Amino acid sequence: MSPLRVSALFILNLSLSLSLLLSGCASSMNWKYQPGPAVSRPPLLANTVAVPPMLEGRPSENSGNGWLIMIPLVLWRSSVTDRPDMVENTDLRFKPHEEIAKAVAQEVENRRLFKTVTYSDRDGSGELLIRGKLESTRLDETVYQYGFAFLAHYLWALGLPARTNHRYLSFTLELVEPLSQHVLWEKTYRTDWSALVSLWWGASPNDIRYDGMLKELMPAVLKDLEEAVKGLTTKR
Repeated sequence: MSPLRVSALFILNLSLSLSLLLSGCASSMNWKYQPGPAVSRPPLLANTVAVPPMLEGRPSENSGNGWLIMIPLVLWRSSVTDRPDMVENTDLRFKPHEEIAKAVAQEVENRRLFKTVTYSDRDGSGELLIRGKLESTRLDETVYQYGFAFLAHYLWALGLPARTNHRYLSFTLELVEPLSQHVLWEKTYRTDWSALVSLWWGASPNDIRYDGMLKELMPAVLKDLEEAVKGLTTKR
C-alpha cells in the first residue's frame, strides 16, 4: 500500500473517530438528583404538605450568539442566558420549576418534618404548602474557537479547553397556610458554580450541574425548615 494511501486512510479514520467522539459528547444533559436517606422518627408536625411547581421569577435575557461559530478568526464567543432550559434546540433537558419542587418534596418527606409531603400540580392539595419561586438559573458561557470557527471541535477533541461555564441558582421557599395565605417561614437560597470545560479533563460538557448545586443547598434548606417547624410546635 502506498504511503499516500496510508496517510489518506489514517486521516479518514481519525476524522471518523473524532466525529464519533464529538457526537457522543453532544448528547443531552439530563437532570439527575439523588435525595438523601429517609429518617426514621415520628413527624414533627402532623400536617400534610403539598409542594407545587415553583413560580417563575427569573429575568429573560438571552444574548446567545451561536452564529459566530461560522466566522473564522473569532477567538471566542460569549453568551448570557437567564433561562437555559427554554433556549431553542438546547441540549439541557430539565424543567426547573418541576424538578426542583419534586426534589424539595422528596427531601422534606425523607426528613419526616411533616406527616406527608408530596409534589402536586394543585396548590391547595395539602394542609400546608411549601411554595417556591425560581429567581435565577443564569448561565454565563464563553466558548473558545481559537480562530478556527467550527473546526475548533477538532481542537477540543485533541484536548484544548472548549468553554468556561458560570452557573447561578437562586430560589425562595416559603411555608404557607393555603386558606389564609399566611406565610409561616420564608428564606432565599443562592449558589453559583464555575468551571473550565473540556472533553478530556476538567468539568464534563454533559454535566447539567444545577442538580448538584441544589444538592449543595439542600442541607441548609432542611436545617432552616426544621428549625422553623420546631418553632411552630412550641407555639401550638
